[in-house]
Parts: sequence; C-alpha cells; structure tokens
Amino acid sequence: VPRELVSHWKLDGDLGDAGAAGNDGVTVVGGVPVFGEDHDGNAESAICLDGVSDNFVQAVINEDLPIYSNIKFSAFTVAAWVKGLPQSDRRVFSEGSTLSDTPLFTIGTDNTGTTGAVDVYIRTDANTAPVAHRHSQGIAFDDTWHHIAYVDSSGQAVLYIDGVPDATDFSYTKGVLTLDVTAIGGVLRAAASYRFQGCIDDVRVYNYALSQEEVMDAMEGGTIELPKFRRGDSDANGGLNITDGIFTLNFLFLGGPAPTCREASDANNDGQVNITDG
Repeated sequence: VPRELVSHWKLDGDLGDAGAAGNDGVTVVGGVPVFGEDHDGNAESAICLDGVSDNFVQAVINEDLPIYSNIKFSAFTVAAWVKGLPQSDRRVFSEGSTLSDTPLFTIGTDNTGTTGAVDVYIRTDANTAPVAHRHSQGIAFDDTWHHIAYVDSSGQAVLYIDGVPDATDFSYTKGVLTLDVTAIGGVLRAAASYRFQGCIDDVRVYNYALSQEEVMDAMEGGTIELPKFRRGDSDANGGLNITDGIFTLNFLFLGGPAPTCREASDANNDGQVNITDG
C-alpha cells in the first residue's frame, strides 16, 4: 500500500480536507466555526473551541477513515498542533462508533485534569482498555502551542511532543475496534462529549508510522516527500524496464534482496509476487 497523507485539515478558516481522501469536516454541534490565531501567529488559521457546545468537528468519511480500524494499514500517525489549559478528560482527536459507546481511540488531556500531559485511551469492542488513560511525561497543555504526534505500528506506539519522543511507553497489544466516526475536538458516539476547550491546528492523519525526522517535518509545516509508486517498478529505481523483472526473479529464486515495496513488485496486480510478475 503506498504511504500517504490520508487527511490534512489545515483549519485555515475552513474545515476542508487537503489530503488525498477528501474527508472534509462539518460542524456537528453549534453554528459557524470560530477560527483564531494559529501557532505561527496567523489570524483565523486555527479552530478554537469553547469546550461546551460549539464547533465540534466530525469528518465526513469519504475514504480510509477511521484510520485506527482500517485493515489496509498496519500502521498510522495522527499529528496536530494544540493549545489549551490542563482540563479533565477532553479529547483533541477521537474515533468511535455510532452503534456502540464501547470502542474508542482517543488522544486528549490528562483524564484527572491535574497536569498538562497528553492522555491516550483505547478501548476494544470487548470493553477492555489496553491503553487506559496512559499519560505522557511531557507537557502539551499549558496554554501555549505544542505539536503532538501519535505514531502506532501494530501496537508499537510512540508519542512525540514538539518533535521529541516522550519517555512514556505507549505500546500495547491491539484488539478489535469497530469504528465509523472520526472527530476533532471531542468524542462523537450517539452524542458529542468530552469536548476540548482551546485551539487545534493542522491536523494530519497518515497511513504509516512517521519517523522522528518526518514528525519534525510535519511539525514545521512541510510536505513529506514519498517515493513515487509505480506498479512493476520492483527495483524502485523510478523506471519500468527489464531490470525490474530480473530483480523480481532474483528475489524469488536466487536469494536476492527483497523489494522495498511488495505492491510495486506485484506487476500484474493479482495480490501476489511470483514468477508471473517477473
């Protein structure tokens, strides 16, 4: 599967998704969204929420969301700029279900409200919580802007605050979560709840685990350059020629190096890499 920035809500005065999937946001509760100053000091370039009733953002799911439960991807990253005071159990990003209050994937504030730590909470369909309000050691909620990035590769999870990996181990054993809602600024199940009070900016969802260098690039507002996907380009040199067939056959029968992208090596797109691709 090609590595992609699935969704990117810039929140620069609107709720549109600039990512590949086009999962635009809508206001779930309240009227016209309120936009304030972003982390760079630009006016009306971050969504600001009152924590009570207004501007709770839900993504209109067009493709590849909810990211946590998408079986196409073994890893994902959620990144955003946040600004808010310590507050009890408020969520800046969440995925839930309209059919059940049980499954949840959420990133937000310390559930006790006593610190400015980041709090990750994950609960399965079976009502078990492999990540039950696990708190960062670093601070992201002190009424100044901070960048957070949650990187999860099949349960091997790291939280970055301002580009630095947090000392807390967020890894866990993944369970089944049946999800159908993605939201910014709270939790949406049968109704909206756990609304965040503060501002959120530049929310990004990737279908792969970012490296620390890539987290820094996202934090600085850059666009991560990914290798161009070309089906049949088995040796990943950017061209389609006889060397790709040789590379595939060497891998299959002579102990040659494995392709860096098996999907590219699947030249005939039948879901397998075998002699027919060579």
